[in-house]
Amino acid sequence: MKIGTRAVCILTIIVLLSVAAVSFLSFQLINRTITSRVIDQLESVLMLKSSQITTYFDERAKDVLSLVNSEDIADLLPLENEKQGREAKLVGGKREKLQERLNLYPDFLYFSILEKNGEVYLCTNKTHEGMLRTNARYFVEGKKGLFTDTLSYDISKSRPAMMISAPVFDDEGKLGAVFVGEVDPTSVSAIMTERSGLGETGETYLINNYNSVLTELRKDAGSSFPQFIYTQMAQNCLDKKPTAVFFNPEYRDYAGDVVLGASMYLREEGLGIIAEIDRGEVYVHTKELRNRILLFASVIVALSLGLGLLLTRSIRGSIQILTEGSRRIGAGDLAHRIEIRRKDEIGDFALSFNTMAEDLRKRTSKLDNTLKDLRKEVAERKMAEDRIKKQNERLKELDRMKSEFLSVAAHELRTPLTSILGFSEILLKRKLDKERENKFLKIINEQSQSLSGIINDLLDVTRIESGRGFEFKKSPIQIKDIILKNVDLFKSQTDKHTFKVNLPSHLSKIEADKDRIDQVIENILSNAVKFSPKGGKIGVSLEKTDKDLKVTVSDTGLGIPKKDLPHIFDRFHRADNVSTDAIGGVGLGLTIAKHIIDSHKGRIWVESEPGKGSSFSFTLPTKIAKSRGGRWVL
Repeated sequence: MKIGTRAVCILTIIVLLSVAAVSFLSFQLINRTITSRVIDQLESVLMLKSSQITTYFDERAKDVLSLVNSEDIADLLPLENEKQGREAKLVGGKREKLQERLNLYPDFLYFSILEKNGEVYLCTNKTHEGMLRTNARYFVEGKKGLFTDTLSYDISKSRPAMMISAPVFDDEGKLGAVFVGEVDPTSVSAIMTERSGLGETGETYLINNYNSVLTELRKDAGSSFPQFIYTQMAQNCLDKKPTAVFFNPEYRDYAGDVVLGASMYLREEGLGIIAEIDRGEVYVHTKELRNRILLFASVIVALSLGLGLLLTRSIRGSIQILTEGSRRIGAGDLAHRIEIRRKDEIGDFALSFNTMAEDLRKRTSKLDNTLKDLRKEVAERKMAEDRIKKQNERLKELDRMKSEFLSVAAHELRTPLTSILGFSEILLKRKLDKERENKFLKIINEQSQSLSGIINDLLDVTRIESGRGFEFKKSPIQIKDIILKNVDLFKSQTDKHTFKVNLPSHLSKIEADKDRIDQVIENILSNAVKFSPKGGKIGVSLEKTDKDLKVTVSDTGLGIPKKDLPHIFDRFHRADNVSTDAIGGVGLGLTIAKHIIDSHKGRIWVESEPGKGSSFSFTLPTKIAKSRGGRWVL
């Protein structure tokens, strides 16, 4: 069978499936249409009921207003000198007249006239006379003007109640009393229980803000008040208070039945109105239609599956071969070829696939060669860029070092030069006694030595940076003698510090450059004295292990901030400590010391805490490999 014939069969299946889909969609459309019709119906009922309720309340308010404005209402008002006994003939006659008016208004349960103090003066229900209604809202608001109270559940009466009140003025236009009429709630229920086109199961009812039902319920007829409803629709109505119709497609009503409903909130009356109809009644005519559509769709699906299986058997083997071939070629086996001997479009497709695989193999081989050349060229360019980048960084670093060198050198050289020039000028221009002359010469000598030390440090750093001229001469030395010599030197220069030396009694010599090690110890001791400007204790200790000697110099001076510890051996670096501003130095001594110790295969480090002092330590190997001629050039 040709692919075209098979395509006709597949198209037939698609058409059949489309019929099923259209049938299903038609069923859904019918449901939506019915639902839309019910929504319109519920909306119409709600609008009608809300209009009827509002009109009913307005008409009752007009009734009360008409009574209050009648000409003979003044005859019913209390008199100032009237006998207080409620059984008086005069009061009884007034009650009869009030009852006559009540008979003309069947939508009211009773009428009352309240005195200005809130006491019930006259009532068609005699038992209410003499009661105080001072705090009743209908009395308080009724003195001001026409007032319609909210329909609500009255606990004292065990039923819904609604009061309408209005002020009654005497002949002088002053407030004489308050007229009150209680609306009959059964009249309100009569409006709501009329189904008005909601079918056999439809109903409408009123609820207040406390979920209390204020009208009779069809499914719960005869039940006594109070009744409360907490359905989904009731909660939505009271929470959202929709002034327009709010529809809820399906939910369970107060009786547990699935219904469709709508609600709206009457803001002026403070009431929610709900209309509901059972789902079963709404969709009763769609069940048979649904069953027919399901049967029709089942037949179509069965036919489609049968035709699909027949078509699948005829082409499954060829598709499996094509799938396996495409998987192997996709995995990189471009030498694989698909073996299908067919005279239809699938055979043509397999031949085209094999041709494509061969073209891909040739193109891939060519691309691999090109890619190798490109990678080689990229690697070479990257190496060249890295070299240029490193050279640029080196140039920037050299430029920065040059700027630092000039800045620090200018600052540190200025101080001794100024002293030398100043005191030498005094000696040349003035005639001084021998004592002052020697004192000035001593100062010039000390500043010259300081200047010489700075210059030597700068030259040493320059030699270290250039890698030439900073030489080491190794020989057997006794490091204990170097330590004692430097301790004695600094003892003679300060009387604010005390030195504590802890050295082993027997110590072998080591191979090292005596002058350079002396330079290291002198620098560390000098820093211990300088950075203890108020004096203190300076400790020097020497420890021996199997592989090296450890020298430690500690002080109780200023200490080093934690952030400066990693950079303390960097060139020109000085700790960021306010107390060190007045202490001289170019910040090169520790850099040189580290270079000397590193060159001796040793290690140097510092431990410090601001305000408690610092402890510098370094190690030297007890055995160092000899270089040619005993001379190191680094």
